[in-house]
Amino acid sequence: MKPAKGNQHDPRPGPSARPDEMFTPEQWNALARRFRLTPRESEAARLILRGLKESAIARAMGITATTVHDHAKALHIKFGVSDKAELCTQLMSELASVRDHTGHEQPQRRRKPRT
Repeated sequence: MKPAKGNQHDPRPGPSARPDEMFTPEQWNALARRFRLTPRESEAARLILRGLKESAIARAMGITATTVHDHAKALHIKFGVSDKAELCTQLMSELASVRDHTGHEQPQRRRKPRT
């Protein structure tokens, strides 16, 4: 019998996996290098992708909401998007296409067809 998705013995993310956890640290680092993200912009990007509001991101990062807004604006410019939804879509797309340290593309996670 196969372990259930998200089980401690199964490395695949389960249905409750957060989007930012679907990608490896190597993928996040490659994304940061490709788009020249500062460490704080990278951290903000992860939290934005997680779906947190600016006030929650500010608390998590120990900064003001205004500074979070500034990081978000910088991310919008670097990714060429105009809103949060586009930013999240672009982040997911770029992270999925990032090559790992061996030079191989990360496999795309596919959902099982519903039966």
